[in-house]
Amino acid sequence: ARAAARLVAGAGHHAHSQAAAAMAAAAAPLLEEFSKNYKQLPPEVREIGAKVSREASRVREGVTKAFKREECGAGTYRNSMGKCEPCLQGTYSATVNADYCHTCPAGHVSEGGAAKCRLSDGYTVGAAGGVSAALAWGVQYFWRR
Repeated sequence: ARAAARLVAGAGHHAHSQAAAAMAAAAAPLLEEFSKNYKQLPPEVREIGAKVSREASRVREGVTKAFKREECGAGTYRNSMGKCEPCLQGTYSATVNADYCHTCPAGHVSEGGAAKCRLSDGYTVGAAGGVSAALAWGVQYFWRR
């Protein structure tokens, strides 16, 4: 019973983490065993059992709330506080619930909140898929002459 109480109490302080879910899951079998023999226990031990049960319910509610987070769509990432933030200009996120935004490759740009980058003005994509700024500059330079 004391081990279960320690596990559940420890989980209560970290209810918004996966560790809390693991601790609550580890405490469940101990609490079940405790409740089977509950009526045979002295009153002071039953009071501890009641406290553990209340704490376990509180932890379960906290863990449930922690895992019901909003979905972060493409063009956003989940910050360290678990909130969705738009990607900054020059970065992108093509996936849902991304942990971070990727930097656009050379020759590409994006607006804030972008799910993909686009080719910068003045850049072309070569036959091998590479970006050729020199070619684009050369064409523009001689075109203007």
